[in-house]
Amino acid sequence: MDPAVVQLLQQVERDADSYLSEIVAPAWAKALRLCWPPYRSCYPFWKVVAEEARSGDKALRLLFSHYVFGHRR
Repeated sequence: MDPAVVQLLQQVERDADSYLSEIVAPAWAKALRLCWPPYRSCYPFWKVVAEEARSGDKALRLLFSHYVFGHRR
């Protein structure tokens, strides 16, 4: 797995409280599935997540918002 993705996963784990963990963990799983199989690996991970979030996926929208804005709390 891409080291940057691993680092982001670890950051979300550290930052998320129990409520977010219940939502963020499945959203991460979904986001990672979107970037698999490997032929999609050249596609930037967060671009995939952002596109799905824009298309109305609430879990991925929350995940993306948590990633982008979580450090500003």
